[in-house]
Amino acid sequence: MVESLDNGSTVRRGYAVQLMAGPPVAESGTLGWITALGFAFLGGLILNIMPCVLPVLGIKVLGFVREAGANRGRLALHGLMYAAGILVSFALLAAVLLMLRASGAALGWGFQLQSPVLVTLLAYLLLLTGLNLSGVFTVGSGLMGAGQSLADGSGGLNTFATGVLAAVVASPCTAPFMGAALGFAITRPAGEALAVFLALGTGFALPVVLLSLWPVWIRFIPKPGRWMKRFQQVLAFPMYATTAWLLWVLSQQTSAYAYGAALAGLIVVALAAWVYGQWHPRGRRLALLGAGLTAALVLILSPLATSDPPENSRASQDQQPWSDQQVQQLTAAGRPVFVNFTAAWCITCKVNEQAALATEHTRQLFASRSVAYLVADWTRRDPAITRQLERYGRSGVPLYLLYSPATGQPVILPQLLTGDIIAEAIHAL
Repeated sequence: MVESLDNGSTVRRGYAVQLMAGPPVAESGTLGWITALGFAFLGGLILNIMPCVLPVLGIKVLGFVREAGANRGRLALHGLMYAAGILVSFALLAAVLLMLRASGAALGWGFQLQSPVLVTLLAYLLLLTGLNLSGVFTVGSGLMGAGQSLADGSGGLNTFATGVLAAVVASPCTAPFMGAALGFAITRPAGEALAVFLALGTGFALPVVLLSLWPVWIRFIPKPGRWMKRFQQVLAFPMYATTAWLLWVLSQQTSAYAYGAALAGLIVVALAAWVYGQWHPRGRRLALLGAGLTAALVLILSPLATSDPPENSRASQDQQPWSDQQVQQLTAAGRPVFVNFTAAWCITCKVNEQAALATEHTRQLFASRSVAYLVADWTRRDPAITRQLERYGRSGVPLYLLYSPATGQPVILPQLLTGDIIAEAIHAL
């Protein structure tokens, strides 16, 4: 640093700045229970604008449009039933997660999407929802009616199912504040953990509940007409897009043979939906159609349950698979280490990778500073990665750690990354 003296001369002085990294203690451990509830509530609110949830919110908007002429009590009922579907789903998800963890399983947020079978079933569900919205078939009630019949506002049970569907498709997303809150939850007694998950669900459901309780915005909606049918059909395409995305996730989890079987299952499901829509079978014929579809799906899903994951394709000149031993070796050799905890089904992770990590500026920065880039891929269950997430107070991905070679300890970066955040952290080492 150059400073000017009183006599007009200058002098160069050096200053040493030491970056102190925190110990590997769970960040959520510093949260109080009330703070965790607040973080979960805020995370639920933000979850409404995450891309994975928008298709289902579109269905709910269509339901409100169809109910524009209803009384306020009916609108309020739909909003509350939607919230009930979300809260029940989050409570069940929390209960399953906590029970499995108590039995020794290393799981976290989004654990259900680490199963190729569940990913495939979710893809089939969203395909059916899209076909329902497109008018290929119609049903009166139930989760399979989460398309047209839900949008028709034909009953509280259907609106409840819309809330369930919204909670299901929200699971790949991680919003700001969620990571620390859920990391806190999975380390606490069951009652406290359940309260945090319910706070997350409350924040997620709140916007729709408010719209249903104070529907002053309805007067801005055009009068019912043919446009609603077209709007309903347009909403099918986000469902098809989500189905395609889930199939891409599946391709990262399974062998080519199992993936091909899952694609064949799409045709079987679509054919069954078309048959139902054309002939509306009842009684014995409906039972035969259901039994045939079930048998076909069991045969199709069997390879998925036993398939091995594909070869790790992340290793390259720019990035290597993560291991704790690799981190220790690299930092001992004097290199900074950036670790990206990610998953193929994590939309937030993919946005960060494209916007911040895959840019030419970041690559050049890593190269100029000799930063080693390691990727911890949590697409399928990996107990070592789960333990590392827990070590830093996270219940799921994304997590970004930057290790200093001087201390061997990491700095935790924000869940929403930019190139400037990465550059600032590296320059501070």
